[in-house]
Amino acid sequence: MSLKKRIRLGYLVPEFPAQTHAFFWREVTALRTLGAEVCLISTRSPALSDQGQHQFIAEAKNQTHYLYPPRDLLGAIEFITRPSWTIRSISYITSLKGVSLKYRMRLLGLLVMAAQLTRYVKRNGIEHIHGHSCADVAHVLALVGLSRLCSYSLSLHGNLSVYGSHHREKTAFAKFVAPVTRPLQEELLKATNLKRKQLPVIWMGVDLKRFSPTTPQWSDKTLKLVTVARLNPSKGHTYALQAIQRLKLEGHSVFYQIVGGGELRQSLEREVRDRDLESIVRFTGSLGEDDVQRVISHAHVLLLTSFGHGEAAPVCVMEAMASARPVISSLIGGTADMIDSGKTGFLVEQKNVQQISDRILEFIKDKSLVKRLGDAARSFAEENFDSQKQAHKLFDQITMEQ
Repeated sequence: MSLKKRIRLGYLVPEFPAQTHAFFWREVTALRTLGAEVCLISTRSPALSDQGQHQFIAEAKNQTHYLYPPRDLLGAIEFITRPSWTIRSISYITSLKGVSLKYRMRLLGLLVMAAQLTRYVKRNGIEHIHGHSCADVAHVLALVGLSRLCSYSLSLHGNLSVYGSHHREKTAFAKFVAPVTRPLQEELLKATNLKRKQLPVIWMGVDLKRFSPTTPQWSDKTLKLVTVARLNPSKGHTYALQAIQRLKLEGHSVFYQIVGGGELRQSLEREVRDRDLESIVRFTGSLGEDDVQRVISHAHVLLLTSFGHGEAAPVCVMEAMASARPVISSLIGGTADMIDSGKTGFLVEQKNVQQISDRILEFIKDKSLVKRLGDAARSFAEENFDSQKQAHKLFDQITMEQ
């Protein structure tokens, strides 16, 4: 593949690498394949309990430059040697409206982080930084952008309300902001001064070779379901459990695996006992990519019953569809862009236990539906979720002349 431009690229992810960051590593790998010299940057190292089971974790940590805690105090020199940048940065902070004194003090802390990053940019010849957050990291990148040493861009992975306030100011100097779904693009159009052409929708994507299609196997009449999601309230595991309890009481045979770790593990295990589902529900804990792929390939259907805000383009949906498995998902975030209900899976109302159980029942009554919808899901994934293609879109946006 011919390259338009070689570029030294900063790639900033908060608390990297963590269990949910496999798609970032895929994107980094793809960008390097395209010729970008990627310098990994993060705010701080994640807690040990959040680092997960992925094989890339140790390698990624060794490659990442962490802004906090600072390795030295030399970043403070930037305030002295670049007085115009210091003045512009302080003006940025003081111009933010509706900010409490406590939050302004926090912003001053972010300015110190921006000074550390500015020094790192200068020392390493970084031409552009792409940040995967629109929260505090976006403030840091806006401040670095004021140094005029490099340009910056952002990806938006969830509803703006999850990422704080002042999005107009955070994005004012950005080269572009890449939402991962069309609904998020519409949010950005309303909340910022950016034009649609500066808001390209770019999925994170999955490795289509790793998550390759397999033929669903039926050892008996049992429908095998799987959920891959953190164990926290917004993922709505309880609604899946309620639906499965209904089906069991009606005499249907299902088996349900829950992949993921989190603070709700004990309460969900208690709910499984209370609902008398211990024989048909299994918790696996957090798994690495290879094991996630194996569990999905052994299942018939992926079940995602999230609710509320924050969910945008669930990677587990992409992984299941790439594996030729249909998905039953809440209508949330960008799932309407990902799933053609009735053709590649089913969309259900959030928290609607009746709809969840009814859609599961369709697969129980017609087993051929698993393969028919699964094959269509794989075709859609090949066209839309290829991580190499999506990384190329990001690369093109970064290297595009303004």
